[in-house]
Amino acid sequence: MIPRTKVNYSLRELLAALFVSERQGRHREELVALLREIAHSFQWRAILAQLSPADPVWFFAGGGASIIAYWLVRVFRWHVLLRSMHANARFLDLYLYSAIALSVAIFTPFQSGEVLKVELFKKRGNVGRLPGYSAFMV
Repeated sequence: MIPRTKVNYSLRELLAALFVSERQGRHREELVALLREIAHSFQWRAILAQLSPADPVWFFAGGGASIIAYWLVRVFRWHVLLRSMHANARFLDLYLYSAIALSVAIFTPFQSGEVLKVELFKKRGNVGRLPGYSAFMV
């Protein structure tokens, strides 16, 4: 049996383990050790016992639909706020930039994904910084 050790990696180290090619051997070993630790230390039986009565179709369809609904509500809110400031922004562009911002916000602190969203709109010329950050602060 392989002895279990405490594994504590930062996100940067995990991403490096996946994408950096110069030290692939060492990073792969560390990633495997991390995944092994998660597999052994996570309380899988308790989780599966709680999820076993759930219908898988409703579980995954409802989870996916709720995430998309959350993103659409955020985009609609931002669309309404920008329109009230007379800023020109298409709903589809808002959705795409919001999806990028929410994805970046998962990995970065202090809502920097929201700052990225405003800067992406400024770069495209759709929204100035003042209306963008004003809508972000509300």
